[in-house]
Amino acid sequence: MPALTNEMTALVKESSALMMIGVTELTKAGRDIVANELNPMTIYPLVALFYFVITKGFTLLSKKLEVKG
Repeated sequence: MPALTNEMTALVKESSALMMIGVTELTKAGRDIVANELNPMTIYPLVALFYFVITKGFTLLSKKLEVKG
């Protein structure tokens, strides 16, 4: 099980295809919100924080499952 969670985390962080899709989609969503709200200094840091939370969540889950396994 730990190897699988490590692979999921690495896939999210390091995969060119997933990174491009994930970052592109998050950036596009951020641009759409900025177009409506006109506040990029708030929106783009939130987009970066959202990506960080996703990757950090996978990392913490992986570590927790490694300890149990």
